Amino acid sequence: MAKKNMSEREIMRLKPGTSLKKYRVGDRLYIYVYPNGTKKWYFRKKNNSDILMGSFNRLSYYDAFKKRDLLYELEEKDEITVKKITVNDMFEKYYQLKSNSWSEHTRLRKRQIYEYDIQPILGKMEVKQVKIHHILKVTERIEKRDALHTLEKVVTIIKNIFLKAYQLNHISHNPALALEDLVMKPVR
Repeated sequence: MAKKNMSEREIMRLKPGTSLKKYRVGDRLYIYVYPNGTKKWYFRKKNNSDILMGSFNRLSYYDAFKKRDLLYELEEKDEITVKKITVNDMFEKYYQLKSNSWSEHTRLRKRQIYEYDIQPILGKMEVKQVKIHHILKVTERIEKRDALHTLEKVVTIIKNIFLKAYQLNHISHNPALALEDLVMKPVR
């Protein structure tokens, strides 16, 4: 006997817990409820990996089913390709969004700092794979050369990269949130 689809009203009533909860809404359609209360739609592929479809607040119940059907068709035709979003990709998005408000000197300096200090360690990593210990490898390298003013700038860039990734639903948790508490600060 086929399982009944979860209704939109039932989804709205779902409450967050202390950990991520996953609910089956319909055939290969899931809603994830995060501890902070955020709800997101996911499509379950044949290989049991999930593809983020969008936020419950932005993608209607009806549209989630339509998108699920489209993804199902694409998967049948073997046309689903999920681009892995790297730290490099997110830096470029952050840079494009903010660079118009920066002076030429600031634009040049931020790019130099990224390319010298952040990119060699984090650049090619998929943003959702980055953990705080990866970020600390970047900051420890700067602390060793006693470049604490550069470290402040690096922390700001990293925080903005991961904030943008979080806002765009590429990550469900920002690994850079506690960064300022974990790094040395310059004496003023």
